[in-house]
Amino acid sequence: MKKQVLVSVRNWKSTMLMLFASFFFVFLIFIVNASVTAARENQAMFSNELNPTLEDVTPIPDCKRDFFLDPSRSCYTFLYQPTGDEQIEAIVDAIKKNNDPPIPDNRVRGFSSREEINEFLLEHPESVLGALHFDKRDEQRISFVLQTNSTVKFWKGNYQDPNFYAQLPLQMATEREIVRNLAEDPDLEWSVSYSDFAHPAIELQSVVGTIGGSFLFAAAMFGFTMQMSGLVWERETRLRQSMATMGMLDSAYWCSWISWELVLMTISSLLICCFGLLFQFDLFLDNSFGILFLLFLLFEVSMAAFALFISAFVSSASSSIFVGFAIFIVGWAFQVVVIFGFPFEPEFSTAAQVIFAMLPWNLLAKGLYDLGQATATSDSPGISWSERFSYCLTRPPPPDERATYGYYDDNCVVPLGQMFWIFPILFVAFAVLGIYLDNVLPDTYGNRRALLYFLYPSYWVSPKPDHGRTIEAEEALMTDAHRELGLSMDADVLAEALRMKKRCRAHTHAPEPDSSQAIESARSSAKIFDDPDANTQMVDVDIGSDSSSSEGKTPLAIEMFGLSKKYRIKPKYVCRGGCRSCWRHRPKLGHEPEYFHAVCGNWIGVEEGELFCLLGPNGAGKTTTINCLTGVMPPTSGDALVCGESIMQSGGLDRIRSFMGVCPQFDVQWPELTGYEHLKLFADLKGIPLSKTHAEAMQLLQKVKLEEAMNACVSTYSGGMKRRLSVAMALLGDPKVVYLDEPTTGMDPISRRHVWDIIQDSKKGRCIILTTHSMEEADILGDRIGIMARGHLRCLGHPLHLKKRFGTGYKVSISVKKPLYLTDANIEAYEENIEKVCSMFVEELGVQPSDRSEAYIHFIVQKDRAEELGRFFSLLDDRKEECNIMDVQLSLASLEEVFLNIVRQAELEHANKEGRTVMIMINGTEEVNVPVGVETYRTESGELYKFKWGQGESGEFILIDYERDNSGETPRSPHQVGPIIF
Repeated sequence: MKKQVLVSVRNWKSTMLMLFASFFFVFLIFIVNASVTAARENQAMFSNELNPTLEDVTPIPDCKRDFFLDPSRSCYTFLYQPTGDEQIEAIVDAIKKNNDPPIPDNRVRGFSSREEINEFLLEHPESVLGALHFDKRDEQRISFVLQTNSTVKFWKGNYQDPNFYAQLPLQMATEREIVRNLAEDPDLEWSVSYSDFAHPAIELQSVVGTIGGSFLFAAAMFGFTMQMSGLVWERETRLRQSMATMGMLDSAYWCSWISWELVLMTISSLLICCFGLLFQFDLFLDNSFGILFLLFLLFEVSMAAFALFISAFVSSASSSIFVGFAIFIVGWAFQVVVIFGFPFEPEFSTAAQVIFAMLPWNLLAKGLYDLGQATATSDSPGISWSERFSYCLTRPPPPDERATYGYYDDNCVVPLGQMFWIFPILFVAFAVLGIYLDNVLPDTYGNRRALLYFLYPSYWVSPKPDHGRTIEAEEALMTDAHRELGLSMDADVLAEALRMKKRCRAHTHAPEPDSSQAIESARSSAKIFDDPDANTQMVDVDIGSDSSSSEGKTPLAIEMFGLSKKYRIKPKYVCRGGCRSCWRHRPKLGHEPEYFHAVCGNWIGVEEGELFCLLGPNGAGKTTTINCLTGVMPPTSGDALVCGESIMQSGGLDRIRSFMGVCPQFDVQWPELTGYEHLKLFADLKGIPLSKTHAEAMQLLQKVKLEEAMNACVSTYSGGMKRRLSVAMALLGDPKVVYLDEPTTGMDPISRRHVWDIIQDSKKGRCIILTTHSMEEADILGDRIGIMARGHLRCLGHPLHLKKRFGTGYKVSISVKKPLYLTDANIEAYEENIEKVCSMFVEELGVQPSDRSEAYIHFIVQKDRAEELGRFFSLLDDRKEECNIMDVQLSLASLEEVFLNIVRQAELEHANKEGRTVMIMINGTEEVNVPVGVETYRTESGELYKFKWGQGESGEFILIDYERDNSGETPRSPHQVGPIIF
């Protein structure tokens, strides 16, 4: 959990965004709520009216005061018809005169009929408030029809009701003047008032309750996406695997992650409640604080478990952002459906309710909607803690019991109290499913557990150490990967294999074969190059005696018993011509799958105190071998013992990791942590006592010269500094076995030499397996060197032994004294001396110069002429004065030359086994398939061609150039040119 805290503190911007994102969305809710409240405040229907007041009817307004009429046109307060009747004209004049203020004559217009008024209104829209249609039957019976626009008008918070704005004043004025005219009393009192009926406020949906779910869900998605991307990133960058290699259990990882996220979610939930109270939302003020806090907390907790569940399906941290956005869109759509009542109402099916309740955001929307409805009006009491179940009813309560309810909803299912136990169920379900899928789905290396792994007792209880035999080791004795794959085997490699098979039989209690039979069986099962320099005596010694019990021999720390790793190759086929063609070209049923053999049944033993250097081109299987030994990936077959513990035995790797250190091929570090914090963290994982972690961390930092940068974040380190930190992490806790996978990559020469010294000093009392691409590093550090190519161990032995066996011979370097003064005569004499030396090599040894530098001329003498070197050096000594020879140096071939020869032989063998050819065009017309690796080839037309080959990073042959040979020498035929078997 300490790591979680440090990473969150260093990423404080992201942490603050996750915690305070709710403030931004609560503020948006406040703005929306304020806008809706301002729009409703002038409307009586949205407030409770218990004792409505009387209001007088207003005078007829002037048409210019109506802001909905077109201001660019002339307007009329009212129109009337018919014209020409004295009594009707008198009534109209009285309406205009007695209004307050009086209506000007140009605001009133008369027409002869109703049809004319209608035509005028159609031709002049938005220019008249109303029209009076009088109907005079006789002098004492006058009626009228009032024509007005009944559209309710609302603009920028101003509400204009046509009934009270124009219709009622015009109606009251017309009735008043008709009565006065008929009564012949112009001063007759006429007063009309009106009032609303007493009514409660119209129950509308709470704005906060309606939109709060969507807005707070958006706020929670920040944390959800960060949680998901964090889990995916640690898996993608292999940080989790690195911690597991150091001894961390999955249970500890998940418990620490959940604990820290629970802390952050508790703070986030409290902040949401505080922000709601800060903005004075009725939903937060009137409802129980405990209900609100628990709703937000349980929602965020279940969303964290949902993030764990979804992360199992996401392969990269970058894609988690798009996944989070897609989930937000889906969740938002679901919440809109929930707000409209589906499916949390009694009339909907229980199955729909259960399905919707399985998604946390639906429950959040339902809960906030209920809380919002409980505080929709100023008189709404809200929901108390004791009412978290009782408020939700499926039908109205009896009238005599309604007084006992504070707030109730008679069309409700799934109350808040029920949600409070649904959320924990969702948390447990999503967390368990996420952890299960994390185990059964392939990881970065393609590893997965069995579908029912949780049913095995070994998963729950760590088995006791059992150093007995394993099935994998027994099967390795009965199989021969080299014979099955048609591979050759070097005599030294064979000797090591026989030695390890001897130990494997002792480990598995298998019967011991006769020594001679074992050797003959091994020689017949693999193609062996019987080199006289091969360490064949080693075979006889190991077959005849048990090396594990021999006195004076160092015990083996690592024993590989036929270790193999292969990957299935997905079939590739081209689909052309539509679905029918795809079906026709599909892989056939029963088709034997093809496999890529990354490691091919290697038998290797490494002693305590030995540094075993593993060389090979890219893709040779070096890192795969280390990954199998460290438990990063399980081997396909075979077994290995690390300090007596089997990597294939249940619980074996957990015990091995307690005394193992690993420097991976690529730096696995947190950019936010410092170098010192990395060592402290991994010291805790390895179980080092707290009292010793500081001293050991400081000692290692001083060793790798990082004490000055110990408090700087790793993101500021250079590549070489990160590699040195990885080396320090591998040596943490004084491990018995250390794996260093290309530890000096990216280092400057000074730092590289310093790390070499650290590795050299660390060999005492521990076993080290080192992989590198630096031949100089392997030559200096390696006690024994093994060169791999295409998953197979090709050679094995001390660097000098390998140079002697697989080098091209001896390198002789001659230095001829240069003249002091560069005159023409001196230069000519100097060149003559060089010619004499070269002639001596050609005449006596048949060797031409291989290279020439400013000081030396270099010659390569083949091993078959090594016996002649003594006589030749005597000749050189006799003619030393004659040729002005200053210095003579003799050395074996370099390790790099050995490496190139071994890899070339392996590639030739592989190409010959597969029958690979390269198609070239001869003379622009003839196509020829040339076997890979041949030096000369004669076409069917009899022409001889020479070929020049290079090798790529993985050792594969690349045709560089070819030319026609006109020398007339007899070439080797194609079938005679094959791999060099060793």
